[in-house]
Amino acid sequence: MPVLEIAEGVLHFIGRIFVRIFFEFIFEIISYFIGWTVLKIFTFGKYPSAKDDSHLDRFVSVIGIMFILAAVIGFILWKSR
Repeated sequence: MPVLEIAEGVLHFIGRIFVRIFFEFIFEIISYFIGWTVLKIFTFGKYPSAKDDSHLDRFVSVIGIMFILAAVIGFILWKSR
């Protein structure tokens, strides 16, 4: 039935939007603050500076994700002993 196919397509689209927003939230918000904290600790407060730069924001988020992944891998290796 065409109505069911349309409804399925609309629900699939809405689901994809929610997943995209969720992952964007994790990447931009959580990983940014973890990366910001890690960089502040390892650079003794020198980096990141207070400039508004989109490239800097992405870099700080990537550092946060790398730290999260390293922590998860470290925890798994620690528990496997």
